[in-house]
Amino acid sequence: MSRTSSLIKAPARYLIDLLPSSLLEKIENLVQKQLGKGSGAWSTTHEAKVIYQFVQELNIRNVIAIDAGANVGNWSAEILKFIPEASIFAFEPSAVAFNQLSDRFKSDLRVKISKSALGESTSDAILYSDQGGSGLGSLTKRRLQHFGIEFNFSEHITVERLDSWIEKNKIQERPNVLKMDVEGHELEVLTGAKDLIADLQLIQFEFGGSNIDTKTFFQDFWYFFQENNFILYRVTPRKRILVKNYSEQDEVFRPTNYIAVRK
Repeated sequence: MSRTSSLIKAPARYLIDLLPSSLLEKIENLVQKQLGKGSGAWSTTHEAKVIYQFVQELNIRNVIAIDAGANVGNWSAEILKFIPEASIFAFEPSAVAFNQLSDRFKSDLRVKISKSALGESTSDAILYSDQGGSGLGSLTKRRLQHFGIEFNFSEHITVERLDSWIEKNKIQERPNVLKMDVEGHELEVLTGAKDLIADLQLIQFEFGGSNIDTKTFFQDFWYFFQENNFILYRVTPRKRILVKNYSEQDEVFRPTNYIAVRK
């Protein structure tokens, strides 16, 4: 460290030491959100805009997207605003959310809906949540009592392996965009899409508190995408940030959106 740098940092440290912990926590919260950490639920419109920007940059002519964990279809609706010619396969296992999703797109031939979850293998499973149609629905019974939320609602669902679903339904044109918001089970979706990975150009996923319950870490995603020839960007309220290298500082379990882009 240079002498000049030391002279600058010394008074900065002194001033920081004078600040109360409560103020430092507020500053930390603000800085993290500006870096995208914790701003994952900020704006579906912004998420779709970033996808659109990458579609333009990569010159993807025919967008065929998978919306895994579609809930009531907000992401799909926003994508279609930016890319009207896109085709979307939306997956939603919750009966309440599926009915709303179906009603929303019943006259839109661009969106095809499946009442199932996506995962590592085709099987029967239980979807847990705080209430029917909840955006918190997960294949893991999460511990959220510290937020005053009880996961007392459950329903039997079907889980599909994406590769098998594509083959079973004879999908001719391979999807090139994948969005995942499946409350901690994103890696299982990727495992079930091994045959499709080579065709995907963009993969959007959320990382956050649900990954505590499923015991998955950002490091797992980092290595997966490195091994499959993708680079990672964090979506922020201001711009996208290239995640050049893995760091333990990335293990922030607040809703954060990432986009993996084919190299």
